Amino acid sequence: MDQHDRTNCHPRDEAPLFVPRLGYEQQRMLPALERAGVRMTVSPLYYMAANPELALFTGGEHQLGLALDPCAHHRQLPFERRSASFRSLPYGSAPQAFDPDRDAISADEFTRLATLPLELQRNRGATLMLTCAHLAGPAGSRGRELDLRLARAAIAHFRAQRMDEPPAFAVNPARREIYAALAIRARDLHSPAARQALVDTYLALAADGFWLKIEGFDERAPRLDIRCAAALFDAFREGGRPVLGDQAGQLHLGLLADGISATVGLAEGEHFRFPTDWNTQTVETGQRRGRLRSAYHPKLLRSFRIGGTNAMRAFSESPCPCRLHPGREAPEGTVVEAHAAVLRCAQAREALVGDRADRREWLLAAAAMATHIAHDAGVAAVPPLIFEELFAGLDRADEVQQSRAV
Repeated sequence: MDQHDRTNCHPRDEAPLFVPRLGYEQQRMLPALERAGVRMTVSPLYYMAANPELALFTGGEHQLGLALDPCAHHRQLPFERRSASFRSLPYGSAPQAFDPDRDAISADEFTRLATLPLELQRNRGATLMLTCAHLAGPAGSRGRELDLRLARAAIAHFRAQRMDEPPAFAVNPARREIYAALAIRARDLHSPAARQALVDTYLALAADGFWLKIEGFDERAPRLDIRCAAALFDAFREGGRPVLGDQAGQLHLGLLADGISATVGLAEGEHFRFPTDWNTQTVETGQRRGRLRSAYHPKLLRSFRIGGTNAMRAFSESPCPCRLHPGREAPEGTVVEAHAAVLRCAQAREALVGDRADRREWLLAAAAMATHIAHDAGVAAVPPLIFEELFAGLDRADEVQQSRAV
């Protein structure tokens, strides 16, 4: 990939990208991210009405790509638990929670769900379009079949409307692409046969790439879930088209080290969770807590809740190298996102340098060092074993052992 081509700002199978996930009012990070080598960002589509600046293009040396996530799985929440901005979307205002495995969907509603989110993404400046994805079960389940039908219809609409062509005199001249989005629970991936059936059905789509959201796939997951979800990524990778892991927490570094594109939020949105409880309340007061923000510690390879005791201990024991705040204090206020941007981008670059074996060795060594630092600070770190399980899954070690036994 020509790193100086302003129009080449999407993941490639041979050139994975780190794609920061920007939240509300985080557009101020765009210039710094571009300077750090970021070529593309992603934000929830529902933020665009109140925060259109997230789609700004910086006009720097490189052109930034943009994905706007439809977040269609929020339709599965009760109306009162969806955010107001999501409810304002044409497909987010249904009064009842949608169950893709049971609820009927009319032909008109199906067409609107397949095409309208694409139109909204295009109108808001997206260069990489995403199909709608509900949190659904394995191949053959009703919800999965619905999502596959929606993806086929969306891709057909994208091609028929020539959405791949940027408009004349566009600020961003990048050719648009469409990725098939998939959302599934890690526990539904334990069977090798079920994983392969899922991959085969999606590889049959005429998508430019695949955007994977796996609920329960992060550094806190059971080892079996990590290994099986990683095997899904490798099976998709064998299809020869770009694959991206969305919001896999600290496991995003392992995906990058193995040559798979990945996203993670800056100070929030690190994990793909469902359902999102927009009305989370404190036990003490019963009042809304608002957004839960965290401070990333690069030497411990994990984030800590801002204001918590663990954050204080972590930064006090091991000072932060970002130079944007006192090193032995956790970042606060508007510095939090800048701190995360600097450190996430630096580690992502390191995870993508060298051959795969060297990148894996670097991450395992960093995780081993993190456990020692965490022990001294009296906090928890992501142990090397977690990344070992991830790499075993990406190598599909269990499947190889089973095939040899047969």
